[in-house]
Amino acid sequence: MLERRSAQGNRMIGNVKTTFSVQDKFKEDKKVKKEFRDFSTIIGAVKQLEEYGKKFHYKRIMLENKEIARRCVSSSIYRSFRNYPKNNSPSVIFRNWAEENIEKLKLEIEKSNKQVDYDSIIKAYGKALIKDWKNKSNGKKIGYGPALKMLNLLIKKMHEGEKIDTKYEKYFNVPIDSYILVPLAPIIDDLSNCLYSINITKNATMGMISCEEIYDQVQIVLRKIAEKAKISPIIIDYYCWDEVSANGKKKKIGKEKDF
Repeated sequence: MLERRSAQGNRMIGNVKTTFSVQDKFKEDKKVKKEFRDFSTIIGAVKQLEEYGKKFHYKRIMLENKEIARRCVSSSIYRSFRNYPKNNSPSVIFRNWAEENIEKLKLEIEKSNKQVDYDSIIKAYGKALIKDWKNKSNGKKIGYGPALKMLNLLIKKMHEGEKIDTKYEKYFNVPIDSYILVPLAPIIDDLSNCLYSINITKNATMGMISCEEIYDQVQIVLRKIAEKAKISPIIIDYYCWDEVSANGKKKKIGKEKDF
């Protein structure tokens, strides 16, 4: 069960409670207020997403490959990797890999006719990224979760940049981080295909996704919720990171953080 160190500032969309906030420690022991969607029940989560999906539309604008590679992953994610030389930093490693692979990845995705085909492509490219990262960083390893998160963010930006047709967005995997994991904590065991319990702590991050098996189970749960809400799974990512209204003001839910 999800623990809440501090619960306050619940918001409403219609009659649905949508967020709660917690205090947690970030690097340098700085206290930061984090806002999460509240998926306390499956019914509540589905209702929130169903309402959001009715109003949601993609904001797409054509981008060159270099811009897609540059803009898909934020600088705060790169800063979470420590002790890399400036001339071969995480941003350099990933952006170079992304730019080199965008066209090939696009062609592979366009061959997808079902979810299993798409997932096989993602896992193959994820492993390729992990291998390239180690080769380009003098043996430093990237975790499975961070690698797949960055790959899925690349694909998300490829779609926003009009590199991938919208007909394939139904297959997209959700980039997993704390803003996805923490809301799932109360309901993940009711929806997963696991015989064992999946324990998501209040400060869970992408680092929790340490292997393909856990990654698959989280994606399965997200797809089940999305199917009930009649939306594509990737829209859950937009919802969990989107702005919400608070007393007439806009406030960003998501904020990048360390793995």
